[in-house]
Amino acid sequence: MDEKDIRGTVLNVLSLEDSVRDFEIISEQLINAGFDLNISRVETQKEFTASLSGNKYDIILADFKLPGFDAFGALRIALEKCPGVPFICVSGSIGEELAVELLKSGADDYILKDRLERLPFAIKRAIDDSKEKHARSRAEKALKVNISRLELAMQSANMAWWEMDITTGNVAFHKRKTEMLGYSADKFTHYKDFMALVHPEDCEKAMDAMKRHIEGSVDKYEVEYRILTSTGEYKWFFDIGTIVERGSKGEPLFVTGLVVDITIYKQAEAAILKRIVDLEEFHKLVVGRELKMIELKKEINELAKQLGEDKERYKTSG
Repeated sequence: MDEKDIRGTVLNVLSLEDSVRDFEIISEQLINAGFDLNISRVETQKEFTASLSGNKYDIILADFKLPGFDAFGALRIALEKCPGVPFICVSGSIGEELAVELLKSGADDYILKDRLERLPFAIKRAIDDSKEKHARSRAEKALKVNISRLELAMQSANMAWWEMDITTGNVAFHKRKTEMLGYSADKFTHYKDFMALVHPEDCEKAMDAMKRHIEGSVDKYEVEYRILTSTGEYKWFFDIGTIVERGSKGEPLFVTGLVVDITIYKQAEAAILKRIVDLEEFHKLVVGRELKMIELKKEINELAKQLGEDKERYKTSG
């Protein structure tokens, strides 16, 4: 770490130190290192607690042993009051076992007072590590929120993700997929396990769709199929996937995708098609009856005409 990384950095420090002389030496060391220093000194537990409650600090420096107080007690208070602020023990003497125990308890570092030249760099490293942890924590929280949102979206849409290792045929399904089918999470571990439950009429097209995508003749894997559920009924699914990882020679290694339960739409489609057929049959029936009525009316008219002609002949002959 270079001094230029430190120079000009604003540093707000709380120093738990009962020696005014040691405090001055520590302050001088940090100023000489290039920090824009704002440092406060406290000696007692009460002062230390009050300072943490009313101020914000970039770092806490604590002597190991003070009258009626020590670094372990200070660390516990610091972790409670300001858990994100780095804590460094600066001591005249501290045994290795105590130093290790202090680090395990949550301290970021310890520096011996006869080696204060290390302090500026230890502070810089501790602050950088703290910022990295904070950023990682924020990212993890954001990721958890996004995952929760995705879970809700997939649940609302009857959707689930899946993935397959092309080289081994091993598959993994999101829990929503197994829930939709009513099986345990370990039901499908290989592509063959899954295909064994696909409707016989849909097996060939499903396997062909995957084969064509892996071979590169189509940009994505896309197919509709029926699969047997744990209750013995078939459900319709729409599957779409794509290759997400390739080897050094461009060979496909990994496929992932989404699957959607479209059973309700297929049932609605079937109901609509049946209704159309029924309407066509009804139309044929109505039209057929109308044609029959026309023919019957024509026959009646012809019979009436014939009857009239027979009456006229009867009158004439009479």
